[in-house]
Amino acid sequence: MTEEEWLTSHDAAAMLHVIQRSSPSERKVRLFNAAVCRRFWRYLPAPSQAILIKSELLADGLIPAPSDDMELCHLANNVVAPFDRQYPTKRFPSREIRVQRDAAAAVCYAVIPNEMWGAASYFWEIDPAERDPHSTLIRDVFGTPSCPVTLDPSWLAPAVVSLAQTVYDARSFDRMPELADALEAAGCTNNDILDHCRGPGPHVRGCWVLDLILGKK
Repeated sequence: MTEEEWLTSHDAAAMLHVIQRSSPSERKVRLFNAAVCRRFWRYLPAPSQAILIKSELLADGLIPAPSDDMELCHLANNVVAPFDRQYPTKRFPSREIRVQRDAAAAVCYAVIPNEMWGAASYFWEIDPAERDPHSTLIRDVFGTPSCPVTLDPSWLAPAVVSLAQTVYDARSFDRMPELADALEAAGCTNNDILDHCRGPGPHVRGCWVLDLILGKK
């Protein structure tokens, strides 16, 4: 996939193939999966939401890694089990309940280390139109694999780093244009970085620009 094709692609499946070949970090994969699931946040049962939050904390090293890599997956499966016991033939009484069940099932895959496909595929089944926003999330988290961007350390003024940390911690992604202004004031001339910050987004935890600034991988 050329750079131009990558930047305009709406084919999330093809893009994930490209990303998989680049061997992304477990952190990036966890945060991409979390962003995919958060698009259906209102459908997720509260235990599924809590498990997804744990996966995000684990991604950033804010909680200890479990002794069993599949621990969160097992917990997520426990949330799906009551749906499957109540509706063994998957003949759900409403679309709402079907989406709740399938969104919870997506979380089972979203929390498996380095599993890139399971969660997204579930949402493509729920709504094929999800492939389009997923392609945008892929670009936000993984950047452009064929043209990685480097950041000049001189651009890391205290105001830039502080604002980036605030945006990341508070999920205040509406302040990304403000971050572009701070970077420019610090001497940043890289259009890929500035345009990404000023673009329409959406931005999520794992955004490649925020990761560059904060030294995350």
